[in-house]
Amino acid sequence: MDKGGWDLNRLFDRLQYKYYKRVERTLLIQSDHVVVLTNKVVDEVMKLGAIEKSKITVIPCCADYNHFPLSTDAHKIDARISLGIPTDAFVLGYLGSIGRMYLLDRFLHLFKLAVNARKNCHAMLITRDTSAFKQLMKAHLTPELSSHVHVKSASRDEVPVFLPAIDVMVSFILSTYARTGASPTKMAECFASGIPVIANPGVGDVKRVVDQLDGGWIVDPFSDADLMEVVQNLDTICLKGGQRLRDVSRPILGLEYATQSYQSVYDKLV
Repeated sequence: MDKGGWDLNRLFDRLQYKYYKRVERTLLIQSDHVVVLTNKVVDEVMKLGAIEKSKITVIPCCADYNHFPLSTDAHKIDARISLGIPTDAFVLGYLGSIGRMYLLDRFLHLFKLAVNARKNCHAMLITRDTSAFKQLMKAHLTPELSSHVHVKSASRDEVPVFLPAIDVMVSFILSTYARTGASPTKMAECFASGIPVIANPGVGDVKRVVDQLDGGWIVDPFSDADLMEVVQNLDTICLKGGQRLRDVSRPILGLEYATQSYQSVYDKLV
């Protein structure tokens, strides 16, 4: 529903929604154990399924830190040369799918504000939905600004090669009921590479994790005042990255943590 697939003003969509909510409750009630992605959604799952907290385990979306190595200066230069980005640019980045819930219009608005403050600012997007984003660029950017935006489609093996081109990752996601249980994998992948994030509250445990790790900046993407504060502190945000961010994030967002957590769940069930 939050993605626009169901319109509750339509009878048929409303009936589908109610049916699947009943199925959801039945599955939760009958489950021996439930794995969720965020601490924030635990109370809601307990309410929906009348399930005890002891039967719920939180395992966030984690990243393979061996697959995503630390971004070094050499990696950054190589990535930028291959993508046609000036090596001395400040690069705001985005990683992932294009869609209504990802607020790419607010990303582009932040980019425009950043360019006004620092002329060497560029934007880099790694996405399979390149044509969809290029349509957004036409709607929101002048041709001159568009020349500072670089869009690359990449396979999973290619993402760690291009990711170092980015100084700071932007992850704006529409805050809705369903997003209470969301854990953006892109955040773990960026932290593995030592890249800090600019994100918004109201999405799973994002704010708690970013604050805990000092891994970036939390901002209201709909507030120009907040976005201008971000622009004025881009260098400060960038300095939150590097080896320190990779090291402090790995114990809670590394693939090893997810593996151990799932094994613990299986052991309880056995």
